[in-house]
Amino acid sequence: MHLIITFLVTILYAVAANASYSTSIWVIELSGPDGQTYRPEATIMKKEDKLEGSYYSPRTDQTFDLRDVKSDAGNTLQFTLDTNGLKVAYRGKIEGNKMVGSAQIFRQGRQFEATFTASRKARTDSVSGTWEMEAVMGGNTSQSILLLAVANDGKISATRKSNENAVEFDDVKLVDGVLTFSTKGKRRGYDYTAFYKGDVKGDKIEGELVISAEAAGVTREFAWSAIRVD
Repeated sequence: MHLIITFLVTILYAVAANASYSTSIWVIELSGPDGQTYRPEATIMKKEDKLEGSYYSPRTDQTFDLRDVKSDAGNTLQFTLDTNGLKVAYRGKIEGNKMVGSAQIFRQGRQFEATFTASRKARTDSVSGTWEMEAVMGGNTSQSILLLAVANDGKISATRKSNENAVEFDDVKLVDGVLTFSTKGKRRGYDYTAFYKGDVKGDKIEGELVISAEAAGVTREFAWSAIRVD
């Protein structure tokens, strides 16, 4: 067991050696009281110490300002659409890149209740920048710089820099707010793969790192995170 742990530590550090303003767009699916399903988009923006938002309706191709945009420490988000005699007050619980909640609809003096789900929309440009990256294993911490860049065609590149070493990651993807990438290497005669997966939440990424060396019969999971600094 001690040899396995030592082996994993050396791999982790080999990977390390080689290796303000935030906006979230929520794609909503609202089950209306009329039996129809509506799919608007709510854009929530943080400016200084307050939240603002806009609301896009694909059916009318119109965008409206949101009112009473608030969030709390329990990851509950609420916002209100109030325009043209229609008022819809949303309140939902956020878990990662998903949100589930209820909506109070007021129209023509009548009140209705509806349920909704929402997914955080993946925007490749939202990850572009310089990130301070950290991976933790058994009390040992590796720190490095993660550079994410987005080309004109939307393709993402990822480079990790530690001291004077750098590694280009492979298969960089952003799907439904989840960023993934990987790298391969060799340590002590064994080939290994390091696979990163993380939830992108504004200027922070949190996820897991899976290091696998099949020939050695070793696979382990560790936590990693990153904070945007530029």
